[in-house]
Amino acid sequence: MARRTPTQDPRLRDLLERATEADLAERLAAARKFELAALWAEAHPAPVEDAVVDELGDLVMFGDQPITLAGEGA
Repeated sequence: MARRTPTQDPRLRDLLERATEADLAERLAAARKFELAALWAEAHPAPVEDAVVDELGDLVMFGDQPITLAGEGA
């Protein structure tokens, strides 16, 4: 007896399509969460105690430097 591939069996093809759609929805939701997190971070910048660039945008510090990863209360 020949074995059917998922694309030959209509039930399996439908199941595969639904799984593919669910995977896409999950990826889009994760991307949206990342986008919203970036917007939140942009709206709530961490305080910068020491400037790392001057008024012209030139780097005034280099190498390993401590940085503030999040704002107050994080």
